[in-house]
Amino acid sequence: MMTVKHILIAILLLANSTASPMLMALPEDRQQSISISADKAEIDQSKGLSIYSGSVVITQGSMMINADRAEIHQVGDTLSLIVVTGKPAYFKQQTNVAGDLTHAWGETIRYQINDEQLVITKSAKLEQQGNAMLGDRIIYLLQQDKVSVFSNTAGQRVQMIIKPKPK
Repeated sequence: MMTVKHILIAILLLANSTASPMLMALPEDRQQSISISADKAEIDQSKGLSIYSGSVVITQGSMMINADRAEIHQVGDTLSLIVVTGKPAYFKQQTNVAGDLTHAWGETIRYQINDEQLVITKSAKLEQQGNAMLGDRIIYLLQQDKVSVFSNTAGQRVQMIIKPKPK
């Protein structure tokens, strides 16, 4: 008889074998220009903060973000953090040269540029190649190919949808 621990280990092993490489981005994306469009923009260069609101669209290479509001933080001339909110906010990026896409949805998405970390909160969902992860909060480390999914304290459980490999 399998214990809960054995079942969880089996699910994690299955997820790693069917979803890999789950989360990688095209390396040339970071070398592309960032384009931002919105209904309104407020830029405070002394604080290194730009706030965009109203149908915000941010693109950089294969990455695209749609949101109701975006805060873009800079340290000197370097972009350090993008925080977007929406109902939901949406993130999309091509993950490999074959054209596979990673999609993410959540009420808040924080993209730490230097750490290449995406934190998706409130009704968070991450999807690639038919595999999906749902929870209250998802932490996605792009370079490490690592994902953590968390439930909330109100009893919501994390969910994984794992598409079988074609035979």
